[in-house]
Amino acid sequence: MLKPSTANVFFRTLAKDTIRTVAAERNVRYLKVEPAVERLNRPWLMIHGGDDTYIKPEMAHSLHQRAAKSGLSELWMVDNAKHNQAMHVAGEEYHRKLVEFFDETPRERFRTEIENRPHAEPQPRPK
Repeated sequence: MLKPSTANVFFRTLAKDTIRTVAAERNVRYLKVEPAVERLNRPWLMIHGGDDTYIKPEMAHSLHQRAAKSGLSELWMVDNAKHNQAMHVAGEEYHRKLVEFFDETPRERFRTEIENRPHAEPQPRPK
């Protein structure tokens, strides 16, 4: 049996190698989430299962701390929910939280951003 520290190194290496292989096979690039959330400039509701063993709650808290610098991030930890079970465990509260989040998001800010976005001229279709 592997020692915990050896197992961590093994699985971390395996995960990184798997991600590189899948990215190469699919011709995609997986971005690192941590630096991206620090540049977040839009409201963000992060919903995470309190009993998630796939992505541990500590990881969600760490990510939220990085995103919270913008003042626009909210983390809702759903007790007793495992990975991708928050909606089923929280039920009506899940729906209520989503509606509240979108109702409270400042629409004017986004409307202004969209209206001020430069519009590309339509390009002729190739024949």
